[in-house]
Amino acid sequence: MSDNLSLPRPGFTLALLLIAAGVMLAGGVWLARRTVERRLPADRALLRESAATLQSELARLEALFSAHLRQVSDTAASGVVDRVQVELDKRNGIAAVALLPRKGTRALLVKASGPGAPPPEPELMAAGKRPVSPFVLGIPREAVFGTNDDAPLPAAAEGWVGKPGDPWLAWWHRHDSQQAAVLIIRGVEVRVAIDRQLAALLPAVWAPVRAAGGMDRLEAPGAKTLAGLTTPPDHAPDFVVPLASRLGDWQIVSWDRWTSATAWHQPTLAIAGTLAVGLALLGFTVAAAQRRALREVTARVSFVNRVSHELGAPLTNLRLYMELARDSLPPDAAESTRRLAVAEEETGRLIRLVENILTFARGERGKLALQPAPCRPAEIVAAVLAQFAPALARRSIAVETDCDDNAHAMLDRDAFAQITANLISNVEKYAASGAWMRVSLAAADGELVLRIADRGPGIPASEAARVFEPFERLDSRITEGVSGTGLGLAIARDLATRMAGSVDLESPASGGCVFTVRVPLSPIGTTGLNAAPPPWTAGTCSSFPRGNLLPPNVPSASVRSLASDASKLARESSNKLEQSRAAAPQNSGGTA
Repeated sequence: MSDNLSLPRPGFTLALLLIAAGVMLAGGVWLARRTVERRLPADRALLRESAATLQSELARLEALFSAHLRQVSDTAASGVVDRVQVELDKRNGIAAVALLPRKGTRALLVKASGPGAPPPEPELMAAGKRPVSPFVLGIPREAVFGTNDDAPLPAAAEGWVGKPGDPWLAWWHRHDSQQAAVLIIRGVEVRVAIDRQLAALLPAVWAPVRAAGGMDRLEAPGAKTLAGLTTPPDHAPDFVVPLASRLGDWQIVSWDRWTSATAWHQPTLAIAGTLAVGLALLGFTVAAAQRRALREVTARVSFVNRVSHELGAPLTNLRLYMELARDSLPPDAAESTRRLAVAEEETGRLIRLVENILTFARGERGKLALQPAPCRPAEIVAAVLAQFAPALARRSIAVETDCDDNAHAMLDRDAFAQITANLISNVEKYAASGAWMRVSLAAADGELVLRIADRGPGIPASEAARVFEPFERLDSRITEGVSGTGLGLAIARDLATRMAGSVDLESPASGGCVFTVRVPLSPIGTTGLNAAPPPWTAGTCSSFPRGNLLPPNVPSASVRSLASDASKLARESSNKLEQSRAAAPQNSGGTA
């Protein structure tokens, strides 16, 4: 019962929102984090000096090779094959030499001896024409002799055919207006020879670059490594110096070093921080509001509790003195007896209301403790029926009983009486139209089973669970014009649960309701149960009185004795209440 009404704990709400704020901030930091790769530019002054030295060496080697080509060309112009053959064999990379006239067929073709694939044969070709065979290397006529036989000779007397990386290159040299020598060159062989020349020079040229510790590399044609890094990075170089040559493509490449740094996306951090601060402030605000609400609710509950305690003693006194007054009336004062009976009934109703409020308040504060004791449940049921007898009779509700008067149990008498009273009160308030109620009590299988059935309008199955909620009243014709707090059934179920039992509701097809209470018997033997009960509890469930609050066999002396004791108890209670009022300013918020 208390779990349904208790407010959320301010500390829990604050912790939850602070955790959410922390998660929000952590998520924002995670999203705002960026890993940035930053390049560290290298100082390449030494690399440029080495590149200039290597470029000069390539230019020297190219000039030297061109001089060798001219010597072979001049020898070929003599037309002496043996001399040409000797000259070819002395030179690396020259595979063949031919003399091509401006008109007519080739005058001379000499190939170098030695291993290797046979070179293609040179042939003059007009612009736009291509060789018909892979063994023919086309020489552009326009570059050597002009566009036709009558055209003036081009200004250049020598030139190259082919690209630096081709396997076969051609170099031509025009001796006169009618004849030119063409030399076929093995490009790979020439480049290998140049690599050897560069490798001999590198120990001195590349040493300063190596000492600088940069990520540098000297590449020969075909991406062959001559110096520096043997395994380059997998991205494009940051610095390239081409070493230009007609005989091949050499180059120096270099990479900058990179470092990883952490950067933060400021807008994301700002948004995450703002949301986190907002959640934290919301948590403190909500927690403060909950604390205020909790204080207000606690104050209200405390106020109701104090008022209920204050009402308890006067109501008890009223009821007691009305019973004494009714007892003292002469037998012929029927109207006065009836009026006092009505006043007693209404006072009993107020007392039950106060008891329900006090029980509910104790449960909310966690101070409701049961005190089981040996008892006969039938006597408790009989006493409760006796209290309701006038109200049931006035509403013309016929009562049938079927109780096991010999059943023994270990129960909290007050709690079981309150459960029974709340269920009977429910019938009296909402099921009077059925004009019938049946109360049965039996012990079976270690349980005490109390059933209270009626023939009223009934409760829909969809509302069966709702009626046990605190302060719940069905909005229908069942509750129209009927006063009540909506606590009776909730308290009945809560008390039964605290006794390790249950309260269930059934709605038979024939109409009405059946409330079933099941609580453990907790057998304790018969010690203390066979003693004669006080005279005012000697009634049984099966023969409860129908017009009096007390059974009819209670003697007047017993009533007067009970009244005297009760009056004394009431006076003591009133004195204690007065003392507590006087001491209230010195106490800090205590409740009765």
